[in-house]
Amino acid sequence: MTISMLLRRVCPYCDKMNDYERMFNLHRHIQANHTKLLPARPKSAQPPKSSQTFTEQLKAANPLVPIKFMCPSCEVLFDEKKDLEPHIEETHKIFLAQEADTSNMHWIVNNLDVTKCFADFKSSIISHCDNFMDVDRHFCQHLAMSSILFIQKRHAYGNIPINVLSVQQHHQVWASLLGDFDFQQQLDPTVYPQLKAILTKYRDSLDTDIIDTRMAILAIAKGHSGPARNAILAVESLLPSLKDLDTGIINSENHLLAAYIHPVMTSLFATSGDHVAQCANIKLKSNSSEGRRPDYFVDLYERYQFQDTRCIGEVKLKHIDNILKIKDFYRLAIFAKEELDHHALSDVLCFQTIGLSTTFYLLTRKPGMLVLFELTTIVLPQVKASVLSLLQYIDEMYSLSKLFQQIHKVIPAADPYPTLPMT
Repeated sequence: MTISMLLRRVCPYCDKMNDYERMFNLHRHIQANHTKLLPARPKSAQPPKSSQTFTEQLKAANPLVPIKFMCPSCEVLFDEKKDLEPHIEETHKIFLAQEADTSNMHWIVNNLDVTKCFADFKSSIISHCDNFMDVDRHFCQHLAMSSILFIQKRHAYGNIPINVLSVQQHHQVWASLLGDFDFQQQLDPTVYPQLKAILTKYRDSLDTDIIDTRMAILAIAKGHSGPARNAILAVESLLPSLKDLDTGIINSENHLLAAYIHPVMTSLFATSGDHVAQCANIKLKSNSSEGRRPDYFVDLYERYQFQDTRCIGEVKLKHIDNILKIKDFYRLAIFAKEELDHHALSDVLCFQTIGLSTTFYLLTRKPGMLVLFELTTIVLPQVKASVLSLLQYIDEMYSLSKLFQQIHKVIPAADPYPTLPMT
């Protein structure tokens, strides 16, 4: 085979020119010796098939073949090594071990300077990033490298070291976030008994015509507006999928999306004429990381034209591997950050569905960081006999719909934090 070029993987920052067989090893060298974490080279940036990795033997055997220097973070090739460093500094976001805090604003919760705690945490991670290479074991550290602090409802997992946030402090921060958004709202208390009476008759087949059941619920919805109406519509939207059958475990992701997730999400977030909810398995998001896309999103349109994406979801079947669940969650966070940055949004609502259980999160802005925090979990019924279980989440659905309507543009747009690419 004719060799078109010889490719060199060398450190842009070292005077000595050592060649690395793999780009991964070059990244590790730069992290360890220069305290810089470069974005990963996208999988689409493949070298020409007719090229070969540089060796002295190949150079001697092919003296006329040109030698090119590879950028560690993109597909660009250079004739001279000296051009690598300026290109990287100008083109790519570089994570430094120490980043100066140029803001005078700090996020304080119960006398705890969360901004400073997170800055120290992030700096420590980047300085020792060799210890956190596996996203499935260190997803909180990976998120922190993209300036995202992850706060869970169940706060004793230890994903964030207790020297950064103790269990008590973690809980206080989570509670403070819920309070900031006034999340735990209560729907009109007269709605619950009305819906319970209707759904009990439906469950017990005392109303044999499902149309009567649906019209009764729609009549209640018509008497309300906004998020309250949306929560009631979410209950009604699920009825056609609830059968009095032993259907077994759902083993099709498309069926899960179409029959259960999409009706509820459309009711909660896209009943207005300017929002569109979409199952995204066959639709590519134009600004998504390296051609990847989420499983679900809700878009806003203004004057008939697309404006931004305000809700993003990842959907998987119940029996998938735990490592895949974690990687999916990490993808979800990065997708949300991209939308927040690209469209200058105040927040992005996210959800991860595993089987019929859906956990909702909000990505929001705080001084010196972004915060992704858990809101609530909703478990949808699969069959008609379990329909009443949906009512225990009616207040949560109302709160989610209300929170979604509060998302807005940030003016002026804030400078985005660098994003660690998905691998």
